[in-house]
Amino acid sequence: MTLPTDLGYPDKFRRWREHQFRAVTDALDSPKRFVLLALPTGAGKSLCYMVAASLHGGRACILTSTKGLQSQLMSDFSDIGLFDVMGQNNYQCLALEDDTCDKGPCHVGVPCMFKSGGCLYYDAQSRAKSSRMVSTNYAYWLSSKEHLGKFDLLVLDEAHNAADELSNHMTIELNLSWFDNTPQSDHILEWSSWAFEELDRWKERVDYLQATHSDGATVDSVRDAHFCREVTRRLLALSSAKGKWVVDRDADRIKLCPVWPGDYSDDIFSNCDKVILTSATLRAKTADMLGIKDYDFFEYPSVFDPSSRPVYLVPSIRVSHTSTDDDLVYWLSRIDGIVGSRLDRKGIIHTVSYDRRNYILRNSSWSGVMLSHGKDNIASVVSRFRRSKPPKVLVSPSLSTGWDFPGDDCRFQIMAKMPFPDRGSKLVRARSEYDRDYDAYHAIQSLVQCCGRGMRSKEDWCENYVVDDNMRWMLSAYRSFFPGWFLQSVRKR
Repeated sequence: MTLPTDLGYPDKFRRWREHQFRAVTDALDSPKRFVLLALPTGAGKSLCYMVAASLHGGRACILTSTKGLQSQLMSDFSDIGLFDVMGQNNYQCLALEDDTCDKGPCHVGVPCMFKSGGCLYYDAQSRAKSSRMVSTNYAYWLSSKEHLGKFDLLVLDEAHNAADELSNHMTIELNLSWFDNTPQSDHILEWSSWAFEELDRWKERVDYLQATHSDGATVDSVRDAHFCREVTRRLLALSSAKGKWVVDRDADRIKLCPVWPGDYSDDIFSNCDKVILTSATLRAKTADMLGIKDYDFFEYPSVFDPSSRPVYLVPSIRVSHTSTDDDLVYWLSRIDGIVGSRLDRKGIIHTVSYDRRNYILRNSSWSGVMLSHGKDNIASVVSRFRRSKPPKVLVSPSLSTGWDFPGDDCRFQIMAKMPFPDRGSKLVRARSEYDRDYDAYHAIQSLVQCCGRGMRSKEDWCENYVVDDNMRWMLSAYRSFFPGWFLQSVRKR
């Protein structure tokens, strides 16, 4: 068996973890263009797809959801030739004193001596185009992949996020003050026709402003040209809209978004011969959301002992907006019972919403040992929680992904409510109307991600408690949406 170090990988990868080599061979031996690898937390999925990229031959690009994941990949794999590129707003513009390359004057007709050599961004883009293995994030790939050249292999890490990443990319926001008039209809064909007609006017403004830069540019003229260029980009995207869209408006803005991002999946997959999608929560439904019809799906067992990561279903209520005061008192008593018997350790309560969080903080018998955060101070509160000693409980509506709490940082988690998508969103309502399984799929994905926050290695352990009876019927009605390794941990009380 070939070892990672035989391929030039660092000594930290001197041996395979269980199931890693099998995942590599499954991906490479599949004749299908699309291969789905459901690799649980702890499986070491980054080594799997990096070795697959090395053995596949040709060029490979790895997409991640966050800059943190990009940094981790570079830390582990830069020695084997992986090169990382990000969006222009991550590079200092050398032609400006205090701004980034996305605001650079070169974009609006002002000559720049650095663009052909010396620009931090364009030099990085040029190096990425000539590199065999490249890492970047979904946002950059969707906006700029044509500048990176053709790839033989594309890897979607955290692929459960890919549909939302594509949806965010396709979403178009317009301020009503930018235009003399806009359609009053919610029909996307009227909006696309209107955008096509508006384009000429805005293109003329861009051309005029760029022409004036030949005689010298001012700060104001560059700023105006950037603004007109951005509006033109949005109108161009809207003019080619297809399929079902949601038009959401308030007093001063319009937000337009495709109901199903899979209608635009070519924006991710074009110009790539083979695609590997991987995630701990990957399901067949994920492929459906991305418009992928023909694929091979491989699922692997967890290397973590199920007894170290139990998921207990605590008898409670079906938590919803119709829950009565008496219901909520009983629900909170179940939560308090769990916390009260675990004051020798630290834990997290996942509330899904700020309203549920506020109810717990106001009424819990253990509010004195609880911490929470707002939208702008998550990092500082998490840091304080990590430094704290038991008893301490972090109460949060938004720690389902992107955060890890290994070891004594978190020994128990309470899922206070099944994380159904917000029905206050017009987009969510539209998706739920067209697909009756959408709410359940979204909730299960989020739940499984939440349960993974506190269990990060074979030596670790973390108890999980679901205090929402909605989970019970979902286990029967939507069992296929749960990963097999997760179902092994479920314990009914």
